[in-house]
Amino acid sequence: MSSPVSIPNPCLSALLLVCQTRSGSGPQLVFHWPPDPLARSNPSHQQRQDTSDDYSSYDSEDWSSDDDYIGRSSGSKANNSHGAMASNESTQVDRATLKAGFQAEDSGYQKRTLFGLDEDGLVGLLSPDRTWNKRKFELSINDLTFIGRPVFARQDGSWQRQKQPRKAKQRPIISEADSSTADEEADKTASEDDGLDLDKSASNPKSELVMFHVVFVMNPPPLDHAHRVKEMYDNIVKKFSRALKWVQVHNDYVWQQADALIVRGQELLAENRSSQLSIMPDLLESSSLAKAMAAVYNAISASKIASVSLIRSVSLSMQIPPVTSTAYLPSLTEPPIPPGLWLTTATESQPDSGNVDKRTSSSTLQLAKSYTLLLKSPPEKIAKDAHTAGGPLAAHLPRFVAALRPTKSFYKLSIEHKISIADVQLLARHLIYWRRAIAIPPLNQRDTYIVSPNADFSRMRAGCRTYAGQFPASLPSLPKLLSMLSGIPRPFMSLIPSPDHKEIYMLVLAWLMRNGWVTQLRTFAYVRVSSDIKRQSRDKEREARASISQSFNSASEVNDHRQGEPSQSQRPSFVSRQSSDGRQSFKEGKYTHGASLIRNPLKATPEESRWLAYLHDSILGGEGPFAELGEVERAELHYYWPVLSKYFDGATALESVPIKEGLKRKLVWHLYHKFGLNFETGVEDQDGSNKTMIVIVRHW
Repeated sequence: MSSPVSIPNPCLSALLLVCQTRSGSGPQLVFHWPPDPLARSNPSHQQRQDTSDDYSSYDSEDWSSDDDYIGRSSGSKANNSHGAMASNESTQVDRATLKAGFQAEDSGYQKRTLFGLDEDGLVGLLSPDRTWNKRKFELSINDLTFIGRPVFARQDGSWQRQKQPRKAKQRPIISEADSSTADEEADKTASEDDGLDLDKSASNPKSELVMFHVVFVMNPPPLDHAHRVKEMYDNIVKKFSRALKWVQVHNDYVWQQADALIVRGQELLAENRSSQLSIMPDLLESSSLAKAMAAVYNAISASKIASVSLIRSVSLSMQIPPVTSTAYLPSLTEPPIPPGLWLTTATESQPDSGNVDKRTSSSTLQLAKSYTLLLKSPPEKIAKDAHTAGGPLAAHLPRFVAALRPTKSFYKLSIEHKISIADVQLLARHLIYWRRAIAIPPLNQRDTYIVSPNADFSRMRAGCRTYAGQFPASLPSLPKLLSMLSGIPRPFMSLIPSPDHKEIYMLVLAWLMRNGWVTQLRTFAYVRVSSDIKRQSRDKEREARASISQSFNSASEVNDHRQGEPSQSQRPSFVSRQSSDGRQSFKEGKYTHGASLIRNPLKATPEESRWLAYLHDSILGGEGPFAELGEVERAELHYYWPVLSKYFDGATALESVPIKEGLKRKLVWHLYHKFGLNFETGVEDQDGSNKTMIVIVRHW
């Protein structure tokens, strides 16, 4: 069972940039944002007032139609500035002289503090040795947690491993007459290789930067500490650190930005005699790295997508994936969940290998072919935003969004519009990443939908206004519709007055799902084995073993008679002795009292496998509940039992089986009823009248 879902709250307090140079002056804090982290309200100890916006409104998010999270533009090479602050050699200032002069003039100079801690001491703690290179760094001080991923230069001072020259091929056997010529050619080749190495080393000078460390300061609540830290490191810290490492390797970007920030900061301190906090806005405007750090902080702390551009050829988008659903309601001792969050188990189980396209199996977000998308924004707005943002997917998204229907699975969509399933899943993942859609099972009028126990009724008045503005007045009002869905569970089609109203009612259902008012009541099944089936299976197994033992004894008697030995065998019978795998044979009265459930037919025990085999054979033999069926019906059930019984594991919804197997829904549900589908029948049998083969469980 998954952990309880808590209110979205990244608990991010600040971002720090710590750098260490080759000069030996020690690590220093180059930049941090916000200027005064303690002045901001602590988001970890207060509830968000707009939690509904995190799940129901994604229109305000900046997005791109480029599917790459780190995009590198082709055909353009970054120059030496790389978006950094322009520096003029004639205005260069000696940083040591500036700092010394400023401290000498200010007799009241005091050590700076950050988070109530001495800055120099904190920077020393945030500067580990080389053993922490590209590893997760976590430090806790009081209620604060400092998490980062320090990156070091190589031992030789470079940031990129030099390519080794190709090894010379093994020379063939040559005669002594040709040995001098071969040696001259080898010397010539070696000198050329040495010249190439010199050129490479000259074109890749050593950077002054030895280490940089972007530190994310968090203040998570104690109960969610491990979860919050893990999601921040996996989704934000690691990606941002890797992007900075790439631009540092190829363009010396981090050092140029850090050097410019140090120079500009000390110039401002010397000229204006301002405090360190007052110069932060000026530093922010003078450095692209500072802008990127501020953008990451502002977006991630608000649970939005952070889109930053480090240089012209490198852009980066990061986010902590929002929680779009939860499988169960929390208890009184667990953190509450946001009202209106989709309550379902449809997103709990991972798609099976036969339901996922193999070409997309390496993706971080798997989408089953039997699922579809429920758009969070109007298709026209998504198409317009995709055209404005541009990117390689901009030309394909409008057509894909226009073809999307919440009633059609990805598989049906790919067949109908002749789009490969891999392309469909690629575009769907893109829309989900940019929070424009969520993946759901396809809506069907024959499915059952109920009012969600997590529905946010505090938004009823606003919901009624939106509902009345989108749908005709001839439809039932929102309170009336929810009241109809709150009664005895029944298929949604029972609410549709006529076939002409089907389309508009399905649009209403999609709207109710999108805003968290309703959820699907799904059906799950287990294979039920009655005590009669157990006893009959045991008797059949006993007869088979006795027949084998009798045949074995007869053969032994013939051999003994031919060899002149006594005909009576002293070997114990096959039935009475212990089985070869250590399990005892069936005993009278064992496993015969009461019915049993097989939790997973695909992972059945040997005994459960014998029960399943007997159930399969009893269908064709017309035993039990199949005695009144005709021969054709029994043959049909006998054929489909192995196909359907593997889904009777209590985890796969019966509504999804027709799509997964490519069968007609009407046929599959007809087979379910023949197997004994009954919403009122339990597991145990008091009077001996329960002959069903499956037991039904219903929940979201």
